[in-house]
Amino acid sequence: MISGEYDFSKDWTAFLKFGMRATKMEYFYNNFTLTNVNGSATARYRYNNQLNKADSLEIGVRGKAETGVLKHELTLAANRIHYTRYMHNRWLGAAVPANFWNINLQIPNNSLNWSQPKNDENTFTGFSVADIISTKDERWQFVLGLRQQKMKMDYYNITTGQIRSSYDKDLFLPSYAILYKPNKNFSIYANYMQGIDAGGAFVTNDNAANYGEAFAPFKTTQYETGIKYDFGRWATTLSAFNLKSPTLMSASNVYTPSGEVRHRGLEWNFFGEPVEGTRLMGGLMLLDATYTKSIGGRYNGNRVAA
Repeated sequence: MISGEYDFSKDWTAFLKFGMRATKMEYFYNNFTLTNVNGSATARYRYNNQLNKADSLEIGVRGKAETGVLKHELTLAANRIHYTRYMHNRWLGAAVPANFWNINLQIPNNSLNWSQPKNDENTFTGFSVADIISTKDERWQFVLGLRQQKMKMDYYNITTGQIRSSYDKDLFLPSYAILYKPNKNFSIYANYMQGIDAGGAFVTNDNAANYGEAFAPFKTTQYETGIKYDFGRWATTLSAFNLKSPTLMSASNVYTPSGEVRHRGLEWNFFGEPVEGTRLMGGLMLLDATYTKSIGGRYNGNRVAA
C-alpha cells in the first residue's frame, strides 16, 4: 500500500492511494447430512483451493469553502478496484455413510492436486461527491452524497475458460443526512443511504441446479434516525433503523433474486471514561429481521436465519 497528499492551500488537499494484494489458500471439508432421527447420516467431501489477486486506486481532492452563511466540506474522488479469483471447488467422490453418534470421517482416496482455473473477474469503477454543509453556529448540518458506480463482473466456466455469465451496468447511489444540535451536548439526526451487495447475488448452494450463477448486484436501502447526548465524561446514542435488500430464493432447486429481507430495529450504545483511566463501552440491539417478499408469499413475515 502507498498513499500521499499534497496541500494546495490551507483549505484544499489532493490525495492518492494505491494498493495491491495476493492471497492463497486451500481447505478440505465435508457436507454432513442427517438422513433420519436415529442419527444415520451421509458425508460428502469437498476440496477447495484458490488464489485471489486485487489492486485498487483512489484519487481525489477535499477542501473547505463558504457560500454566504453556509460552510462546506467537499470531497471529490474517483476510484477503481480490480479483483480476480482463481478457484477450483470440487467434490471428492460420492456421499458415504456416516453416523451422528460415532463420526468417523475418512479422507477419500483422492489425489488433492492444486488447481486454480479462473473463476471470476470483477472491476468496480466509480466517482463520488460529498458535501457536508453546516451553518456558521454549526447547529444544523446537512450531508449530501452522490456516487456513480460502474460494475463489470465476469464469471467463467472453469473447464473451458469461457465466460458463462456476465454483468455490466452503471448504478447511481445517493445518500442524505441531516443533523440538528439544540445545544452543544445534544444532537438529533436522520439519514438515508443506498448501497450495493455483490456477494449476496451469487448462488453459493452447491446443491442448487444453478450453482455459481451470478445476478445483478443487489441494491440496498437504509433509513435511520437517532439522538446522541454527551455528558462530558461519557456519551450515549439511541437510534432506530430500517434496512431492505433483495435476497435469493429457490423454486424447483433454482435460485433467483425473488425475495426481499427487511432488518428493522433499535440500537442503544454508550461509551466514555466514568473514572480517569477506565474506559467503558457497550450497547444493546433489538433486531427484527423478516422476509417481506417471497415466492408466492410463502415466507412473508418469517424470521430470517442468522
